[in-house]
Amino acid sequence: MDFGIARAVDDSRLTLTGTSVGTPGFLAPEQAEGRPVDGAADVFALGAVLVAAAGGSPFGQGTPVALMYRSVHQAPDVTAVSLSLRPTVEACLAKDPARRPTPESLLDAFCTADVPAALYTPTAVSAPSPPAAPSYPPTVAAAPFSHQSLEEAEEFLAMDRKNAVVADAHGISLGINGHPIDFPWPVVQRVTHEETGRGYGLTITVTLTNGFSYACRVTTRDENELDSWIETLNSVIARYRSIP
Repeated sequence: MDFGIARAVDDSRLTLTGTSVGTPGFLAPEQAEGRPVDGAADVFALGAVLVAAAGGSPFGQGTPVALMYRSVHQAPDVTAVSLSLRPTVEACLAKDPARRPTPESLLDAFCTADVPAALYTPTAVSAPSPPAAPSYPPTVAAAPFSHQSLEEAEEFLAMDRKNAVVADAHGISLGINGHPIDFPWPVVQRVTHEETGRGYGLTITVTLTNGFSYACRVTTRDENELDSWIETLNSVIARYRSIP
């Protein structure tokens, strides 16, 4: 588990059909890309937890798809971690699972780290007093349900090891070889897509109001995932391109 469990389920969890994937921002790149995972993914999550425990956020804030994109394509921000532990945490957050330290080497590193004694010396803590009973029965107000709020959260992510496409209420972003280009909806004239190349490839082209066009191709090994990409992208474009 990771620190994402402390946040609202509908705000931070990413799910697939019948499967809980994890918390964006703590997910290892290979998890975000749908590749096989092993214990190295837990080491990556540990690195993200250590940054969060120090008061930071390795991949910033934002929507789940934005956090997943950054975990695959951008370097983590570990400035919140102390200088003595920073190299170890950076190693945990390596993009390549093979370059992350093993749990055994991490244990050795943490046991030999220069940690002030006050941080691990146990102190006696008195048990808290039980709270007084309320003088009146508590009431629980149900949060209003809004179909509009669910629709506003609609977003799209298609990503492979090199490229990514993100579309949400703010606009559409093309990440080409790890370099994102952001286009807010008011400057987008149209978005088109077509299946291209070998395997299951999808080329998405963004044409701007100034006439310039930008294209990005993402691939998958799963035909069903390709179909899902196309269906979700069409839905997001139909929704947000219709907003003045």
